[in-house]
Amino acid sequence: MSTNRETATAFVQGRTAYAGHLSATVWGLYSYSTKIANHTTTKRGQDVILLTVRDYSATTIRHKSHTRTAAYREGCYMFEVPNIEAHTESDHRGNYQYLREEAEAAREAIARTRKESTRERAEKVWQRAHNTANKYYNLFVLPYDTERANQE
Repeated sequence: MSTNRETATAFVQGRTAYAGHLSATVWGLYSYSTKIANHTTTKRGQDVILLTVRDYSATTIRHKSHTRTAAYREGCYMFEVPNIEAHTESDHRGNYQYLREEAEAAREAIARTRKESTRERAEKVWQRAHNTANKYYNLFVLPYDTERANQE
């Protein structure tokens, strides 16, 4: 049996592992019996991890943290989105829209901020959210738009 960190790393690397209530299988990463992450592939063949935005319990939040850390250490693209089973253009557009809304909410938070130090932090959060949305678009949505433009 592995630790939760080892299991999250195994999932990111595409291996199977089990640790208490966290299990990495070829079908996804499960916290208890709930799927919290999934591997998917871009049209260019890049492996990407989709991690759920839902926090089911304190334990699941910890499992997600281990997964984020493992993805970062392994240099793997990872996005926290509402639909971790995204495979179609419509699915990916829905996830992209969610990421855009998150970036917009972060931008609006900047306008409400009065303290300079808080504003600087808020601007960093917005920049990260904005970059994440753009990266998701480039990996998943743009290939569909480019394909469609080439057909016209």
